[in-house]
Order: sequence, then C-alpha cells, then structure tokens
Amino acid sequence: MVAFMSFRFFILVLIPLISACNSVRVSPIKTQFKGLSPQDLYSVVCSVGQNLHSVSGEASVQIKSKEVSGQFQAHIQAEAPQNLFLEVDHPFKGVVAQVSIKNEIYEIKSFNEDPPFTERGLRTWNGVPLELVHALFFGKIPCPKTSEFVDLGISSQGELRVREKNQNQWTYEFKIWNDKPWPDRVIFENLKGKSQKIEMLLDDPDSKHGTPLKWEIHSYEGFIKVRWKERASD
Repeated sequence: MVAFMSFRFFILVLIPLISACNSVRVSPIKTQFKGLSPQDLYSVVCSVGQNLHSVSGEASVQIKSKEVSGQFQAHIQAEAPQNLFLEVDHPFKGVVAQVSIKNEIYEIKSFNEDPPFTERGLRTWNGVPLELVHALFFGKIPCPKTSEFVDLGISSQGELRVREKNQNQWTYEFKIWNDKPWPDRVIFENLKGKSQKIEMLLDDPDSKHGTPLKWEIHSYEGFIKVRWKERASD
C-alpha cells in the first residue's frame, strides 16, 4: 500500500511546463559567464536531452509527504514525444502499481487494492501538467518555450531568470561541468503569489547527453528523489 500511495507523488511534486519568446527584454550578464548571453544559457538548459528518442531502465525513488513516506524501485520506459510507462515494485509483493502517460492522458493501475482499480485523467493530475512528468524521467530539464517570454536575463548572483507573460518565473543556477555551465538547481514560482515555490536539484550529468542521473523535487507537499541505477537511451 505504501508503495502505491508513494507512487502517486511522481506526478504531484512536478512543476508546470509553460510555453515560452518573441519580444524579450534582456538583462546584463554576470562576469562569471562573460562571453555567454542570456540566450546562450537558455540554450544550455533546453538542449539537455533534446537528442534522445527513448529511455529505459531502473531507478531508486524516495518519497516524503504529509500523507506517506517510502522508498521503492521503479522500472521506467519513456519515448518521445510524450509517452511514459512506470512500473512500481514492492520487495515482497512484486508489481504493485503501473502508470502510463500518452500525450495528454494518464492512467494509474493499482494491484495492491482489493479489488484492483484504475484511475484516469486528462492533461493534468492535481493541477500538474503531464508533459513535465515525461520531461524529468526522459532526461530533460524543464524549460519554458520562447513564445511567452517577457524577460530573460542573468541576475547579479549568476542565475538565469526567465519570466513569462503570466508572471511565472523560472530561475536556473549553474555549476561548471566539462568546462561549461550546467543547470543544477531550478526554482519555479508565480510572482502573483498564487502558487508555492517548487525547487529542483539536479546532479550527476550523464557523460553522453548531460541528462541528470540524480534529481530531487521539493515542494510544500514534501519531496521526491530519483536516482537512476541502470539507464539506457538512444
């Protein structure tokens, strides 16, 4: 039961993917990234995982929330543009839950209930866009599209900030990896104050594609931590 309840938090803690730039105000660049424009750093963020076609493997997942906490193994398959399949294992009971996402539809199956049941939904689960679930497990870093930008710049602390027409703001912090910037922290918030701030911590970039093999998402509901154990991609 814990494994199935925890499984739902895959979707709960993820952040909304927004469309995003035609007319953009650009802020000055920090000395740390001298020679790189804000558009260059934006390209760095959005290029991670862009050449992947499919991903599969096994990951260790840890969940903490007000309702339940747990740790389990998940078998994952993801394909472009937006197909995802997750199978949650219990160490003694075997497969206890499955989730599939195809385009804008999700389906959750629980085999840990009597009788088993299925839950379906469209576009979002608890208000979270399904495309973000796919992006994170696929190996991309959540990245707003350019069509809704109103502000793109680098703060005095060296953070890339992207603000959209709807007042959503994305803040990216970077570390140096392979002699170039790589985003290791992402904060999403709505400047109107209508939503809670959500933080993502990214680590262990894959040597081939730069995709994070270890990541965390923290929100007011709790957190989810994912660590790939085996991962294959093409």
